[in-house]
Amino acid sequence: MSPLNKKNIRNPDPLGAGLAFYRIYGYRFTDDPTHFALAEVLEERYLADLELDARAVSHVRACVAAIKERGTLPAIDEIVIRNVRIDLDAELDARCRTLRQQPMILPRTVIAIVGAPRSGTTHLFNLLAKDGRFAYFTTASCWKWPTYNLERPGRRLFSRLSPRDVEAVLSVDNATTRSIPALVMPWEAEDTNNRSHPVYSHPRWRVYDLHEPRPGDVNLLPQTVSDHLHFFGLRDFLTKSPYNTLRIRHLEQLWGDRMRYLHIVRDQAATADSLRRHSIAFRRAGRHLSEEDAWSLFIDTARRELPPDRSLHLSFSDLMIKPQQTIDTVSSWLGLPPPETGTDRMAGALQDPRDTGKGYTA
Repeated sequence: MSPLNKKNIRNPDPLGAGLAFYRIYGYRFTDDPTHFALAEVLEERYLADLELDARAVSHVRACVAAIKERGTLPAIDEIVIRNVRIDLDAELDARCRTLRQQPMILPRTVIAIVGAPRSGTTHLFNLLAKDGRFAYFTTASCWKWPTYNLERPGRRLFSRLSPRDVEAVLSVDNATTRSIPALVMPWEAEDTNNRSHPVYSHPRWRVYDLHEPRPGDVNLLPQTVSDHLHFFGLRDFLTKSPYNTLRIRHLEQLWGDRMRYLHIVRDQAATADSLRRHSIAFRRAGRHLSEEDAWSLFIDTARRELPPDRSLHLSFSDLMIKPQQTIDTVSSWLGLPPPETGTDRMAGALQDPRDTGKGYTA
């Protein structure tokens, strides 16, 4: 199941996409680690070209539907466990043995990409992550055992691919690349972030009940960052989540002067239009927020709470039209040399003003 097959990149296998969705969003929508282990084992068997029986496929589809419709996961199907001969206790034990094996380390810097959802935060994240200069959370990362899956066979970290293959991956939209089990992409890791510093509840997929920031498992985020610094062998951590815009005070309490912020701003009307077309909905204090009001909430919070001396404000349109210049600007601001690989070739496809630069219309 190579992630480098162009056909697979552009048209992922539906079963593989379902397995990836079950695992990635299962981390967010349940605290039950048996679901995590089951999803990971099924995905690994898929990667090894081992056929999954009809009962297992049905279970995966039921979990995907439940997340999308109700924001919950059904009980694990014991027949699936028996049919595929999974010892869940042994699987959980193997994962737990990998925890906290290395000392806690502090990042030299934490670079947080913030901004309203659908503002280009993910595209900026990918372009900065691709050159291997930063540690980051991934689509294979799990809040319960942060880097376990990164060591497993059959997975390819996108920033360790050849420049040509990276370019092919970045020509495809992010929802598609997340649907390829073998391909490990940068990820917002809200399963970790919102457990550590909750700013919303999640009644179902793509629906967010926003609330005032409050502390959760506050040790989870720094420990998970430390684990990824060890895995990548780096000291600078790059993170992206629009919802970190609402966590700036907590990030400041955690890391203070180590924090750097990249605030990307997209036009309100274009952002609102994208939120509507992707069916992303927000509520606050019991009432629905219009897409325009949601944009204003994120933008106003960023402008109010970002420390001026440690924040760089970027334009969505500049990122789309002049990606290399934008990345060079960021690198210079961070005191880093320019990346070795360029990004301007990606700008040629950006003709539609609604285009995100991720190979699809925003």
